Amino acid sequence: MCENIVSIAEAQLIDSLIVCNACFGAKELIWCPKCGKSHPYSGYLRVAFRNDLPCLHAAALVTHYRHKHVQSHDRAWQNPYYANKIPGYDYEEYKATVNNRAKRQLIRAIAKRLQEANYPADAPIDALQLICAFKMLRENDEKTESLIDSVVAKFGEPST
Repeated sequence: MCENIVSIAEAQLIDSLIVCNACFGAKELIWCPKCGKSHPYSGYLRVAFRNDLPCLHAAALVTHYRHKHVQSHDRAWQNPYYANKIPGYDYEEYKATVNNRAKRQLIRAIAKRLQEANYPADAPIDALQLICAFKMLRENDEKTESLIDSVVAKFGEPST
């Protein structure tokens, strides 16, 4: 976050922090290993993970994947008729399920790029640091934890 002095009209309170609107709305890019493109992110994640760049990128990737690669999630929370067709639909549970699926798909995509030696050298986060960052995110299920452990065991610990 910036050190600019702004009026209260130009800021907002987020998680007990006063964040200027320019910082909150600033667009930064993440690179998606699944689609191979860069995508902008901003807002709450920049505040929540302001001191942890690998976790920020992991969380932004999960959000990107959930909204751009899994259409059922957006359809369900935007349309009660669609949500009613999903057996036992609960927003928070479904979001956690979709997030875990996203994490696993992203980790597999990163691992595939490592295997094929085409993970970008100029990526903002080292591939193994990014994989380990997924482990720090909330609500990982057993399959996600196991996949992270197996990929790290295969490729080694991240460089610091």
